[in-house]
Amino acid sequence: TGRKSEFSELGAGKYHPSGTLTIVEGSRYRLLIDMGDSVSIESNWQTAPLPLGIENGYFDAIPQIAVNDLGFDIQTNGFNYFITTAPSVNENTYMRYDYQYGYQMEAPFRSTLCPDCNSCFILGKSEDFIKTGDILGGSDGQLKDFKVLFIPSNVEYSLVKTVRIIQFALTEKSYEYYRLIEQQKKLEGTIFDPPPAVFETSFKDLKNPARRIYGVFDLNAVTETSVTVRKGDADFRI
Repeated sequence: TGRKSEFSELGAGKYHPSGTLTIVEGSRYRLLIDMGDSVSIESNWQTAPLPLGIENGYFDAIPQIAVNDLGFDIQTNGFNYFITTAPSVNENTYMRYDYQYGYQMEAPFRSTLCPDCNSCFILGKSEDFIKTGDILGGSDGQLKDFKVLFIPSNVEYSLVKTVRIIQFALTEKSYEYYRLIEQQKKLEGTIFDPPPAVFETSFKDLKNPARRIYGVFDLNAVTETSVTVRKGDADFRI
């Protein structure tokens, strides 16, 4: 029947494998949820996809122009961060990106967020969970020179700044499920609202097959890369 891995609850809706869990590309997996005598939930089998690689990650030191409330152009120095994915082997792939960045402070300056240390680790996150980029239309498609984020240079004075870019490649099924959830959360009760969504499910209750279980179990790939900027890489402080 294959190998089983158990998960421990870390908090509301958060679970972590009790031991080491290795997902093998091309292997099939399903989720079992045992809630005692009354409910035993089982998902459909899902096949682990091939990861979508990142061919290149790079930065561009460039001023960004924005218009303030008074109509004047305001220039902000900073860095755009880009990625190019490897060719996709899946029919449709939807990406979202998270990021983390850390920097080494330039003495004698100290971070305003941590005045007692010379270096800090700052967490950032993509605002758009559902989709920030996509590859459609079959294999060999790529997301090329895709801008993931812009970080102003005037946040802190630093010698070295490294950005860790984390790429989540969602299947079309996962994307559609989350898209429908977000759509329903934004309903305002007007005639312009989209019709109520019909959610598909990949779960069933083994002890009560007539009970409707809503949710989706899917396997998606995560890839990451890092981009480092050093003092001297731009005409302004990093």
